[in-house]
Amino acid sequence: MFHAKLVVLAVVAVVLSFVGSVSAQTQVYFNDFESSVGSEWSNKTRSITPVGGRRFLGEFGNTIVRLTLNNLPTHSAVTLSFDLYLIRTWDGNSINNIFGSVVGPDIWTLKIVGESTLISTTFSNVDFIELLSRQAYPDEYPGGDHPARERASENNTMGYTFFFGEDNQTHNIDSVYHLSFNFPHTENLMAFEFSASGLQSIGDESWGLDNVVVEIEQPPQITHTPITSAIQNQKLTIEFDAHDPDGELESVKVYFRTTGSADFSSIELSVNPGSSAFALEIPSQMINLAGLDYYIEVKDDDGAITIASEDGTVDHPYQICITEYGQLKIFNHETQKFVTLPCDYDFNSEYNTVVFVHGWNLYCGEDLNSPGEWIPELGKAISGRLDKKVNILAWDWLLDAKARLINCKCPDNNPYCEECDVCITGTINLADELWNHREEIPYAKIPDQARKLSLSLQNLLGEKAYPQDKSVQFVGHSLGAHVIAQCAESMVIASKSDSTKYFPLQVTCLDPPDNGWFKSLRDICSPIGSVRINRPEVYTELYDGIANFSSRKFKLFVDVPYLESGPPAGHFVYDWYIKTVSEYDVKIYDPIKLFFAPKFNQPREAALIPGSLGFSTSCLLDDEKNRPELSCFNKESMDYNYVWDSNGQEFTFQGCRSYDCVKIVAVIDDNFSFTPTHNIVGDDNGSSF
Repeated sequence: MFHAKLVVLAVVAVVLSFVGSVSAQTQVYFNDFESSVGSEWSNKTRSITPVGGRRFLGEFGNTIVRLTLNNLPTHSAVTLSFDLYLIRTWDGNSINNIFGSVVGPDIWTLKIVGESTLISTTFSNVDFIELLSRQAYPDEYPGGDHPARERASENNTMGYTFFFGEDNQTHNIDSVYHLSFNFPHTENLMAFEFSASGLQSIGDESWGLDNVVVEIEQPPQITHTPITSAIQNQKLTIEFDAHDPDGELESVKVYFRTTGSADFSSIELSVNPGSSAFALEIPSQMINLAGLDYYIEVKDDDGAITIASEDGTVDHPYQICITEYGQLKIFNHETQKFVTLPCDYDFNSEYNTVVFVHGWNLYCGEDLNSPGEWIPELGKAISGRLDKKVNILAWDWLLDAKARLINCKCPDNNPYCEECDVCITGTINLADELWNHREEIPYAKIPDQARKLSLSLQNLLGEKAYPQDKSVQFVGHSLGAHVIAQCAESMVIASKSDSTKYFPLQVTCLDPPDNGWFKSLRDICSPIGSVRINRPEVYTELYDGIANFSSRKFKLFVDVPYLESGPPAGHFVYDWYIKTVSEYDVKIYDPIKLFFAPKFNQPREAALIPGSLGFSTSCLLDDEKNRPELSCFNKESMDYNYVWDSNGQEFTFQGCRSYDCVKIVAVIDDNFSFTPTHNIVGDDNGSSF
C-alpha cells in the first residue's frame, strides 16, 4: 500500500560522497559480520547469501536498526561507508502494479540520531517491468526519477530469486549499493538509524548491511597546559605539542598581545617532520603587569585548523596574569590550595599574615599543594582556626632547595638520596662532607632566597598599604628556618632606616639544622635577639626535633622529643605544631617520663603551661577570645608558675613576659630534669632562669 513520506528533510550541512576521495581519515569501526555482531547493534540478525556465502546483517523489513558508537576520539568530521543489500522485489517509486494494486513506494532511510537525515530515497530491482522500473536514488524521494538499479555496484550476484506473476517468470533479483556519507561531527557519541518503509513481506522485499566502516577526520591535535601566571620582565616560554593524526602539519603559529590591546602579533614556528614538540619564547619586554593574551593556531595539509584557547576560538585567548612576586604563593581559603598571588587570589590588608617556608625537600609530593605536605595542612588548620580571616603565604624555592639531588649517581650505601650533585662515598661524617660541599648544596642558596623573599614581602606589604598594627609571623622548617631568619633580619634592618617598611612580629623555627656547618641561623638570630631589645615586637621561638640546634638566643626554646601519642616527632615537628592550632593543650612527653612520674606522684602535664606552646604563642591571635583561659598566665601581675624537677622538688621560675606574643615556659628536656645548667628556657641574652 502507499505510505506517506515519513521524514521531513531539513537543510543540514551534509556532504554525500559517492565518488572521489576524501581527506586522510582514521578508521574507528569496521564490521563485515563474518564472525559476530556486537552490542553496538540494536538488532543482531544475520543471514548468508545463497550465492557466495556472504554473511551480512539482515534480512530486515519495515524496521529500524540502530548502530551506536561511544567514546569517539576528537574529530571534526565522520565518514560512514557500507554495502546496502537490496533483496528481491523492490518497486522504487511505483505506487501501482499492472494489476492496479498498491506496491510502493519502497523507501530506505539513514539518519544520524538526534541530528539529521543523511538520505531518504527509493530503490527498484524490477528493471524488467516498465511500470516498476523507476527509483529516486541517487536523489531524494520524492523528487528523484531514475532507472532501476541506477548506480548499483552489483546486480543479481547474491543468488536471490522471485517468481513474478506479471510475466510468469522467475527472476534473479538482488542488488548491492556501496554508499558513503561524509558529514561534520565533533561529539564523542554517535548513533545511526537504518530503516525501511513501504515494503511488503520480508520474503518479498528485504534489505541488509555489510562491510560497515566508520572513519573520522581528526583535526590537528594540540596538547598544551595553559600558562596562567608569569613573573614581570622575565622571559616566558610557551611550550606545546602539535600533530596531525591523519596527515602532516602545514603551519603552526602563536598569536599574542598585551592584555587590553586590540591586535595580536604572531610568530610562525618551523614544522619539522617527525617532531611534534614546539616552544616559543615571548620577549621579556612584553611580560609586564598589564598581562598577556595568547592562543595557538595549527593548520594541517587538508586545511583543517585547530585553535588552542579558552574555548577553541580566537575570541577568548588564554590570559596570563603577570606578577612581580613569582615564588610567593597565597592560600585560597575556598579551594584550600596555594595559588599565584595576586592572579588567582588576592591579599587582604585587613587581616594578619603568616608566611611558610619549606626546607630542602617536600616529603609527600612535588609541589606545595601535594596531599599530606605540612604547608597545605598547616594552612588549612590556621584558615579554619581564624575563620579564613588571615593571609597565608608560602615561599616556593624547591628548584634551589633540591639542587643537590640531581644529575649524579650516588653509591648504593648512601641512604640520603638516589641521585645528587654531591656524591657521598664510604663511611664518612655527613655533616663534614656537606660542609666541604657547602657551595653546591642549598645552604649556598639561602641568602639569595632570603633576599628575594624579603623584597617580595616588602613590595607586597607596601603595595597593599599593610597597616603597622597588623601582625606578620614567619614559620620555617629545616633549611626554611634559615631562610626566614635571614629574611626577618633584612626586614628589621630595612625598617630601622625607613619607618614605613614593615617588619615581622614573630619568627617560628621548626627544627633548623645545625651540625657545625649550618651556622646561618645561629648567627642571624643573635642580631634579631639584640634588635628585639629596641623592638620588643619581634619574638623568636624554636621547636627542636632532631637537628640539635645549639643556640639558645630565642625567646622560647622547646625540645619536642615526642608527641602526646605516636612516634617521636623527629625532624617533622610541624606535625605537632599543626596539632596545636586546633588543640590548645597539646602536650609533649616521653614514655620514660611516665616511668618516673609515679615516684613523686605528679602527672606529666604539670611540666607545661596548658595552651602556651605552638600556635598558642602566635601573634596572629590578636583577639583574646581566640586564646584558652590560662589560670597560670597573667601578663599584668607576672604570676609565677611551678614545675617539678626530676627529684620531685618544687621549682619556681618566671612564666611570662609583658607582651602579647611572648610566653616563656619551662620544658622538660631529653633527660627529664630541669636545672639552670640545661639552658632549656632562655631570656633575652640566652641565659637560663
